[in-house]
Amino acid sequence: MGRIRLKTLSRLGVVAAVAIGVVAPVAHAATAGQVTTLPVVAGETPFSATLAGDGDYWYSADSLTSSGDIGQVTPGGVATTIIPSATSEAGQLLTGPEGDVWELVGEFTRTSGSPIFRFGLDGTETRFDAPGSYPNLDSITFGPGGDIWYLQDPTGTAPLVGRFSPADGSFNAFPSLPAAFDNSNAGSIVSGPDGALWFEVFPAGGATTGPFGIARFTTGGTATLFPYPANVVAAGPLVPTADGLWFVAFTASGSVIDRLSTDGHLSTFAVPTAAPQPTGEAAAGGDGNVWFETGTADIARITPSGAVTQFPLPDGTDFNQDHVSSLSSASNGDVLLADDALNVIELISTGSPATTTTTTTSTSTSTTSSISTTTTTSSTSTSTSTTTTSTSTSTQAAPVVTGVRPRDGRGGTLVIVTGRNLHLVSDVRFGPVQSPDWFVLNHSLMLALAPPHAPGSVHVTLTTPGGTSAPSAADVFTYDRAVSRRFR
Repeated sequence: MGRIRLKTLSRLGVVAAVAIGVVAPVAHAATAGQVTTLPVVAGETPFSATLAGDGDYWYSADSLTSSGDIGQVTPGGVATTIIPSATSEAGQLLTGPEGDVWELVGEFTRTSGSPIFRFGLDGTETRFDAPGSYPNLDSITFGPGGDIWYLQDPTGTAPLVGRFSPADGSFNAFPSLPAAFDNSNAGSIVSGPDGALWFEVFPAGGATTGPFGIARFTTGGTATLFPYPANVVAAGPLVPTADGLWFVAFTASGSVIDRLSTDGHLSTFAVPTAAPQPTGEAAAGGDGNVWFETGTADIARITPSGAVTQFPLPDGTDFNQDHVSSLSSASNGDVLLADDALNVIELISTGSPATTTTTTTSTSTSTTSSISTTTTTSSTSTSTSTTTTSTSTSTQAAPVVTGVRPRDGRGGTLVIVTGRNLHLVSDVRFGPVQSPDWFVLNHSLMLALAPPHAPGSVHVTLTTPGGTSAPSAADVFTYDRAVSRRFR
C-alpha cells in the first residue's frame, strides 16, 4: 500500500526526466531495445550510473551497512566497490571530458554543503566545496569548454548559476538572476544543443504564483525565461537533444510531451492512449530519440516526429513502488538504467529498430513561447577549497520537504511534493494520517494523494531509511471545509 498505481498514473500521464548533456547520434550494431544486464556488488542498491573513460560502468550506491559507495562493473559483469562510503549518500554521476567520474552529493551530512567529488580512474578521490554562506549545490552539468555548471537555491531569493573549473578548482559565481526570477526554485541544469545552459523554474515553497517556465542561461550570463503555456500546472525536468529540450507537461486533463527549440518554438506531442504512458525518468539516446520509463515497467522511445515504440525490460523491474530507477545517457549511445529493484545496471541499446515492436504515432501541434525576461550579468570569481579525502562510514540523509502544491484542497487532491532526499520514501503522512497512494518521480519530486481529513492545516511529512522530514512552513497543506471524499 502507499503507491500511486498504474490506473492513476495512466490518467495523469506522469513522467520525470533526468538527462546530462546532449548525446550525439552514433552508429550502434545492437538491436534497438536490446538489454544487457550487469549485476552490482551484492548488497548494494544502485542510484546513478555512467560509462567512464576506462570502458567500465561506474555507479553510486547505498547498502545496508553504508551509503555513498562508488562501484564499478566491467562489460563482462565483474563488479567491484571502488570507494566504500565515499560520500554521505549516493548522488548524481557524470563522466568528464577526460573520462574521469564526477559526483554531486545532494545532502552532505558530515559537514555543511553539498560538495562535488572527482573520482580518478585509479580510484583517487578529490573533494571540492563551494565557498560562501550558501554552499549547497542542487544540480550540475558539463558545459562548453569542459567546465561544470551548477545551480544553487538560496531561500527567499532567485536561483544562482555558477561555473566550476576542473582545471584549477575555482568557482565562478554569477550575480543573482533578475527580479523576474525572485522567489523561485530551479530544477535540473542541462547543457543545450546551442551551447547555453537550460533549467526549469517554478514558484518557491509550493506557492501557486510566481516564475514558472524554462530558463536559458548563456555562458556570458544572459538569462531568458520562456513561460510554460497557461494550461500547464507542472512539468518534468529537461532532456536535451540535437533538436531542442524535451519535457513532460502536466495539465488538468492529463499530460503531453513537449519540445522547446532553442529559439523558443514549442511543439506538443500527445502520446496516444493506446501507447505506454510515461511514468518514470527519461534520457536522450544516441539514436536522436528520447527514451522513457513506462507504467508497465518497460522502456519506450519517442522520435522527433512523435512516433512511440515500446520495448520490454527484464521481469522484476519496477517503476511503481519505492524505487527511483535512474535513467541516463551513455557516451556510446546507449541508455543506462540503474535498476534499484533488481540491483543491476541495465544497458539499453538504441540501435536499429526491432521488427517485432509496434509503433504508434502521436499528433503534433506547435506554438511559440513568449520571452519573459532577458538580462545580462557578469561573473565574479570566488575562492574554493580543494582537499583529497579518505573514506568514512556515513548514513543516508533524512528527507526535506521544500514545498507542496497546491497548498490547500480536500481528500483525494493530488499534491506535488518537492524536496531533497526523496528516494526510497516508505511513508507519507498528512498530519497523523497516511496517504493512500504516492509515487516518487526522482530524488527531489514526488506525488501524493491527500487522505480524508477534518478541515484545518497539517504538515506533510515523509519517511525514508534516513529518517522522517522535520515539519516546516514549507510542508503545510490546508484542508478546505468542504467534505473530503473517501477512497473506494
